[in-house]
Amino acid sequence: MNSLGIIITVLLCILTLFLPRRLAPVPILIATCYLTLRQETTIAGLHFTSLRILLLVGIIRIIIRNDFIGLNFNRIDKLVTMWIISNLLMFTLLYQTPSAFINRLGVAYNALGLYFVFRVWIRDLEEATTLLRLISFIIVPFAAFMIYESYTGRNVYSVLGATAISEFRNGNYRSQGPFNHSILAGTFGATMLPLLTSLWWNGRVNSRIVAIVGIIAALSIVSSSGSSGPFLATVSGVLGLFFWRYRRFIKFILRGTVITLLLLHFVIMKAPVWYLIARTSLLTGGGGWYRSYLIDQAVNHFGEWWLTGTKNSAMWMPFALPNAFTEDKADITNQFIAEGVNGGLLTMVLFIAVIVSCFKVIGHTLRTQNNAPFSKQITIWSLGAALFAHVISFFSVAYFDQIIVVWYFLLAMISMVMTDANQILKNQQAYKTLRV
Repeated sequence: MNSLGIIITVLLCILTLFLPRRLAPVPILIATCYLTLRQETTIAGLHFTSLRILLLVGIIRIIIRNDFIGLNFNRIDKLVTMWIISNLLMFTLLYQTPSAFINRLGVAYNALGLYFVFRVWIRDLEEATTLLRLISFIIVPFAAFMIYESYTGRNVYSVLGATAISEFRNGNYRSQGPFNHSILAGTFGATMLPLLTSLWWNGRVNSRIVAIVGIIAALSIVSSSGSSGPFLATVSGVLGLFFWRYRRFIKFILRGTVITLLLLHFVIMKAPVWYLIARTSLLTGGGGWYRSYLIDQAVNHFGEWWLTGTKNSAMWMPFALPNAFTEDKADITNQFIAEGVNGGLLTMVLFIAVIVSCFKVIGHTLRTQNNAPFSKQITIWSLGAALFAHVISFFSVAYFDQIIVVWYFLLAMISMVMTDANQILKNQQAYKTLRV
């Protein structure tokens, strides 16, 4: 950790301790955009990045200031906890070494820490909307740095340990900013876009200005990354917002999509249906064939990884990446497969269960609160659109750096919506009882 990283980290820690609860997530969101994971210190052999230090300070603040009072566990909270614990246990069983346990303990600390500090600090949609307004401005300098990098090939974040020279592909520089890869940087902008767009319908003139600022910044981040995965995630998020007009028919649309995919797989296409990913790359560019072939190989080698995962996926693909645990692994560019490879079928199923449960919560909440203000309904819908953008991203990249912050930020907000909806339902039932 260099002097600049120390100064920024200390300032963000101070803000974490003293900001009001509703603004406490801001320092973590700033760190996501302006600190790299290479800003770290080692204590007793354990690696503490700036983000982990901020998490620790956040947990201390929650305990000291009793921020957790009033928080009730719901179904999503339980599923997220089970998924993360499953990954920890299965990965440890797979490798059966102290280093493997320590590695997954760090992953679990990041995941549970981020998820629950956001859950504790974000209690209603109004607080979530306030954070989204702030994010619109937080990402403006980040977007400017990404644009500069895309034109010059020089990464401003190199002063904080990021790669100094950007990747050059197909005649363009691929900006990555503080992230470890351009795809992940672009995914940040793509998955934030639906949430920032929802500010447009907040009912205030200044909210529309804030929305425009955020939208332009998010699109600039996606464009500067020069990656097809974030582009598809952006289209998916926008498409998700568009389907607000047809939300009453969403079940029929989903069922029709499933039936269409099954027909393509078993009747029309000669190759498995996941090779549609390879065909989309003809339009967007990128390694579509590799991603399709990876799914193919995961299906063919199901017997190797279903129990606790596998250490030997190198044989699946044309080339492999060095693995910290002595064996070689394939480049797993798919979050779903990464869950299976590192934690077996149970971990993968729990991960999918978290996603499905989140979609169900959004749908149920909108059905039960159809008389709520339009701005509230569209904000909840935007959470679903952002979740859909993440799901599409999961087919092109496995999350491995600070992109997990926006993922757990989203899950925590959806969980908050569930708690808020349950409380409203209880209040309505209590009111009816009093009337009787």
